[in-house]
Amino acid sequence: MKKQEEKILKEAVVCYLVEKDNDGLITHVWLAMKNRKIGMGCRNGYGGGIEAGETEITAAIRETAEESKVNVISESIVKMATVYCHNKLENGELFICPVHMYVADKFESEPVSCADQGMEDPQLYSIKELPLEELMSADREWLPQMLSGKKMIIRVYYEPFQKSLYKATEIEFVDKF
Repeated sequence: MKKQEEKILKEAVVCYLVEKDNDGLITHVWLAMKNRKIGMGCRNGYGGGIEAGETEITAAIRETAEESKVNVISESIVKMATVYCHNKLENGELFICPVHMYVADKFESEPVSCADQGMEDPQLYSIKELPLEELMSADREWLPQMLSGKKMIIRVYYEPFQKSLYKATEIEFVDKF
């Protein structure tokens, strides 16, 4: 098994590709397996760092296209949360990375594996049957709530490589972003 590399991001985005019912409620979500860096070995949405000159939305569209070969229709992207990740490094240093969470329900085609981009084996899950044991530990707490339509600000406190938490996750519900 390859050694996981530590990664420090200053700001990031994650986009969850979702399906909605006729009432606009999310019913399903695509989750892929991360094969490297932050979240390695866990299922997640598509995302990464925001590059110079990008907005959160353009970064979410770019990252989703790179990691899934799916083109997201920008008008369908909705911000649902900001997760402030308080991360410990192996050397004990701390850094905080805000990760902006989006959902998108209009996109062209289904996601495919993009192992060279760090995302493999995309699967469509009912939000009633999420693979909680395959998610990052903090995601197990807030992701089901976000997919049920709740907007929130979240603070998570990760040990090195985001494998476990050193403090309980804090969730604050908000009306809008």
